[in-house]
Amino acid sequence: MSPDKDKTLLSDAVYLDTNVLIDLSHGDTTVDFIELRSLMELNNVGIFVPETVVKEFIQHRIKDTLDQIERLKAASRKIGRLLGRDPLAHEELQDVEANINKKMMNYLQDAGIEVIRTPNIPLETLIDMAVKKQPPFEEKGEKGFRDAVILFSIIDHMKTNSFSNASLVSVDNIFTHHEVIDRFKEKGQNILIGKSFADAKDQVKKQIDTILRAQGEKKKKNIISFLNTKSEAIFDYILKNVGDSEDFLKGEFLASGNFSGAIMKVLAIRPKEVSDAVCGHLIKEEVPEVGYESITFSVSTELDLLVEQHGILTALAKRSRFKLSVPGDLEKLRSGYPESTLRQLTVVRYVNVEARVTKENDHYSNIKLLRIMSN
Repeated sequence: MSPDKDKTLLSDAVYLDTNVLIDLSHGDTTVDFIELRSLMELNNVGIFVPETVVKEFIQHRIKDTLDQIERLKAASRKIGRLLGRDPLAHEELQDVEANINKKMMNYLQDAGIEVIRTPNIPLETLIDMAVKKQPPFEEKGEKGFRDAVILFSIIDHMKTNSFSNASLVSVDNIFTHHEVIDRFKEKGQNILIGKSFADAKDQVKKQIDTILRAQGEKKKKNIISFLNTKSEAIFDYILKNVGDSEDFLKGEFLASGNFSGAIMKVLAIRPKEVSDAVCGHLIKEEVPEVGYESITFSVSTELDLLVEQHGILTALAKRSRFKLSVPGDLEKLRSGYPESTLRQLTVVRYVNVEARVTKENDHYSNIKLLRIMSN
């Protein structure tokens, strides 16, 4: 695909060109098409084909059918001569066209592909583009009329339905030309060009992944913003319920092994702000009450600690040595150890809280604080 690199919005529609539609009718790309259609259906996005494409699609099938009939006629005439009888009868042209038209329209309907009409395109516009060789008209020859009609059909359909983003599946490189892409941009439209259903499917998966991540970040910001409006109640809840286990207080000191002492007292605790939030609880099986949504959030909290640091541990850490043959050396060493000292240390810890919130008209309202997970 060749998307606008800054675009992350999911396509509002998928359009098909003749070549990929023919491949689909031959069964070459059925699996990829079905997967693409399923992804689109999940997001209520339709798959469309311009009327010009349908006519070309039907004409291609009529030509194939007539070619086969001519082969059969030649074979039946030869069989008639060999057997001494009249040749076998075959369908008339009008019957072939009527049958194929009906069959192909039913095929598109059954496949979930909607036909879009050809808009009124000013003849002067097409003539001017053709004379100036503006894409999709090409520099050599007169090729481009059909592609121009497809181009304006898609632009008109997107405008009529207020679509901002769409995908076109076509092997025709002319649709990737910057002048063609610019025509969409001039209308405030973004078009993604895919060479196949597999290409389009993969791009949609990337789009959905990007959208889900963006939606998740947006939801997180909304939750944090709401929680900050409830900071007074949240901080009061933390002050009344947070535990003071030594492991929690030591934090990274304990984990790194750099703490050589004891925490004597918690002098102060100051919840500062909600720093992170996520939907759900640790125990997934826990079902919230009707109307409530489970969330877990972190509150960065400052703690003033009174810490006793043991001088003897510091001295031993230096691996001091003495002579066993001189008993007084050990006594002198011990008397030289610095005594334990007390000092104040401020640390930041993250208090994790499980809660439930209600949501009305896409806005969070009430909160029910359930438990603190950092005890």
